[in-house]
Amino acid sequence: MFNWKRSSVIISASVFLLTACGGGGSSSSDTNNNPTPDAELTAQQQALTDIANAVIPVLQNSNNQALSLANAIDAYCDEVAISSANVASTLATAQSTWQAAMTAWQQAEVMNFGPSFDGGNNSIRERIYSWPAKSSCFVDGALVDYDDDTAGFDINSQTPRRIGLDALEYLLYSNDLDHTCSTDSSTTSPTNGAWNIRTDADRSLARCEYAKIVANDVAAQITALLDDWQGAGDNYFQQLSTAGSTSSRYSSATEALNEISDALFYLDTEVKDMKIAEPAGISADCASTSCPETVESTYANQSLANIKANLQGFLAVLNNGMDDLLEDAGQGNIASTMTTDINAAIANIDNFGTTLVASVTGINEADCTNSTSDNRLEEACALHADVKKVTDVLKTDFVTALTLAIPQSAEGDND
Repeated sequence: MFNWKRSSVIISASVFLLTACGGGGSSSSDTNNNPTPDAELTAQQQALTDIANAVIPVLQNSNNQALSLANAIDAYCDEVAISSANVASTLATAQSTWQAAMTAWQQAEVMNFGPSFDGGNNSIRERIYSWPAKSSCFVDGALVDYDDDTAGFDINSQTPRRIGLDALEYLLYSNDLDHTCSTDSSTTSPTNGAWNIRTDADRSLARCEYAKIVANDVAAQITALLDDWQGAGDNYFQQLSTAGSTSSRYSSATEALNEISDALFYLDTEVKDMKIAEPAGISADCASTSCPETVESTYANQSLANIKANLQGFLAVLNNGMDDLLEDAGQGNIASTMTTDINAAIANIDNFGTTLVASVTGINEADCTNSTSDNRLEEACALHADVKKVTDVLKTDFVTALTLAIPQSAEGDND
């Protein structure tokens, strides 16, 4: 079991492997439930520092995995270029390295606050991973543009749906070399002609070469995000840990905590509602008994691993700062209950036995309705119940105990 608490703000640069864990230490604030304003601010700032110390190793690990992915794709492309007998093995290595990079980033998906969130639809987060706004057709168009003018192609001017880890999933896992657009217009090159009539060897190499620059951009984006957090000068770590005093970004510690709490609601609006409820047919956004085509990981069947990583990322924030504030408020049982329920959900993912898309394909609607965490008639629907146990507490007891607000995106969500 890892303990992420740190007594200083110096972060180790070693690779960090996040595991599901419980725990949490004592706060530096007064032990009574009515601390003085100064003591309350001190406790909040300590919690924010602990959270920052939990986030940075996740980003460091993600950065290391992204760099490894860029190297693996580069090696794969070298073999594709000479039609080597090693193409299949180097592709398999690139795919497994992509899985590791995606898992690492999925932990950070629940930490989408501060510099990763800045920029809205063109934020660093969107450029690293734009799901649910993704499009294989956009990627097809981008790779044709790149192949047609490699010298003039600017990766920085590409919209998020043309790049990122989601684009790399399509480029590395799709076995169909034909484009996925409804017409040929966006994939016809003035130089090389229509994409679908080009040779397989030509298209495989072009796809691989585009994957190389996308992977390098993902690594560059995560490196930039890390620098925003811990670079020289007035970095985000300092802004977060001094919220309410010398921070120029946050006028109060509560403002910073609300932003972090909003990020945790990813578990409710994205994981519960979009990653599980929609494919399983629980959501009104699915008009059929189930909607397997809406799973998050369409090509690599990584959906369950992503959800597990999301839960682990949530735990990292909960048990490294938020737990102490709950304890100070006399509500330490809230963190304990959420930790137990998250670890149970992770264990159920480990024992799932199949992919999410296979689980929701041909689902029995009545069994889905009657599934609970203890009565697992349809495993995907039971997983929804597992996550819902956590998010129900998040939306009620958690925000109430810490006097935080529910983000607008989660308001009115009673499922």
